[in-house]
Parts: sequence; structure tokens; C-alpha cells
Amino acid sequence: MEIGITPSNPEAFEDDWVSLGQALTPSVKHMLDSLASQASDLVWKIDRDVVLGYLESGGSAKELSELLDTYAADGVPEQVRTFLADMTRKAQACRSSEEALLIELADVESAAEIANDSRTSKLCRLVGTNEVVVRKRNLKAFQNALRKMGYVLPQ
Repeated sequence: MEIGITPSNPEAFEDDWVSLGQALTPSVKHMLDSLASQASDLVWKIDRDVVLGYLESGGSAKELSELLDTYAADGVPEQVRTFLADMTRKAQACRSSEEALLIELADVESAAEIANDSRTSKLCRLVGTNEVVVRKRNLKAFQNALRKMGYVLPQ
């Protein structure tokens, strides 16, 4: 039984295979199926998109590494470990998300004034040259601060 990597980047990780040395239990096979695409009865291809989906749903690359460490007959190749470490690092790079509103201003000067004014600077961030982004939870306070500056945000 072998596990292969099919990367998004074809020149990376070509022909990296991990030979599994023991039969898989149904629960291990199920976990492997959730991390890879089964290519044949004995071969799963670890696909970056499948692993990303697994990580997005709360799984961890550590679980996959432990699975491979447990079942690999000849050890896990360094390129596979590098692949998983890279996936883990990237999966943890985005820490949180929150809804926000991107507001386009008529000119650079207005955007700079709004982004740097003491009443609004804690509520928004300048994006590019003439846009600010405001977290939805700060929108009401931002609108009130804009009014005090003489600006209005159309509904």
C-alpha cells in the first residue's frame, strides 16, 4: 500500500511515496479517505486541496503526520514532512476573519483625512490610495465619527 503526493505545483514533490507496512483498519482508511483521493485499491494521492479542506473543517496536519508515522513501512520521506509542515504553517497563518465594509472615497485626500483623523483612525484602515475598510461591528461608531467630520456614508 502506498501514499503519494499530488501537489498543486507539479515541479514540487514529484514521485514522493510512502509505503505502508500494515493493513488499514476501517477507521484509519476512513481518515485517510478524508485526507486524500483514492487512486486505486492500494494508492491514495495526497492532494493539497483535499488537505486544505480537511484543515478548514478543523482537522490537523499533525493527525496526518501521526497516521503516516504509524503506518509507513520505510519511514516518511523528508519531502512529505516538508509538504505537511508547509501546509500546517500556511493553515495557521490566517488567524481569524470578520465581516467588514470596504468604502471607496472620491479622492486620495478624503481617504487620508478619514484614515488619519483621531475620531475615525481606530475604526478604519486605509487600503490602497482612496479606500478604507471598516469592521462591521465598528460601522455605527464610524458613521457617527464621519458625521462629526462633515462626511456622510450613503446607505
